[in-house]
Amino acid sequence: MRKKFKYILLGIVFLIFIVGIPIGINESYKFGRGYITLWEAKDVLLYYGSLLGAFVTAGVFAGTVIFTRRQIQKQDYESRERGRWNQIDETVTSALKQIHPLKISKITAQGTQVKTGVILTELAEYAMDAKSALDMLNCHVTAEDYKRIEPLIINIVSTIDECCKISEAYSEQYNWIIQTEVRNSSLRLLEIEKQYPNSISEKRIEEYKKNVEDIHELDMNVYNQRLKKIGEDLVKICDAKYRPLLVQKRDIFDTIYKEIDSMALERLKFWRK
Repeated sequence: MRKKFKYILLGIVFLIFIVGIPIGINESYKFGRGYITLWEAKDVLLYYGSLLGAFVTAGVFAGTVIFTRRQIQKQDYESRERGRWNQIDETVTSALKQIHPLKISKITAQGTQVKTGVILTELAEYAMDAKSALDMLNCHVTAEDYKRIEPLIINIVSTIDECCKISEAYSEQYNWIIQTEVRNSSLRLLEIEKQYPNSISEKRIEEYKKNVEDIHELDMNVYNQRLKKIGEDLVKICDAKYRPLLVQKRDIFDTIYKEIDSMALERLKFWRK
C-alpha cells in the first residue's frame, strides 16, 4: 500500500512540473497588472522548458548510472551465489555417484573370476568411500545453507547406512568362503599327519583341529539363498531410496537456483521491498 502511495505521489509531482507550472506561468501574465517584467510569457515558458529539459536530461543520466550500478550488483550477486551453490551441487552429485548401490553389484558380480580377497577389499573400499562421500560438503556449506538442503542430506546419510549394511552382508558371505578354505586346508593337513605321523608340530595340529571345530562347513544352498536375499535387498534400496534421492536433489537445487535468479532481479528495482 505504501509503495502504491509513493507512485501516486510521484505521478502528481510529475504532472505539476510538466503541466501545472507552465499553465501557472501563462495565467499569471494574463492580468498585466502589478510587477511588470521585461520578458513575455513565451520567454518565461521557453526558459522553463529549457530548465525542465536540463533536469530531465540529468534525471535520465542519473537513472542510467543507477541502473548500470544495479546491473553490476545483480551480476555480482548472481555470479557469487551461483558459483557457491554450483560447488555444493557438484559435491552432492559426486557423493550420489560415489554411493550408487549398483557399484556393490558390480563388485560382487565378478564372482569366481577374481580372488575372494580382492572382492572383500573392494567392498571395504566402497564402504569407506560411501561414509566419507559428504565430507567435502563442509568446505562449502554454511549453517544457513545447510538448513536448505538438510532433508536431502538426511536421506543421503540414511541411504549410505543401508548400502554399507548390504556391503557388510556381502563381506560376511565372502568371509565364509575364506574361512571354509581354511577349514578344508586344516582337514587336509590333519590327514597328512595321520599318514605321516610327527610331520607336523603338536601346536599346529591343535590349531588345525580348532579350525575344524570352530568353522562351519560351507552349505552352498544356504550360501546361495543368502546371496539372493542380499541382492534383493540391494535392488529395493536402489528403487525405494536411491532413485528418489536423485529427484529430491534436482527439485531442491532447482528451487535454490530460482530463488537466486529472483533475488538477483530484485537488485535491478529502483524501489526495493
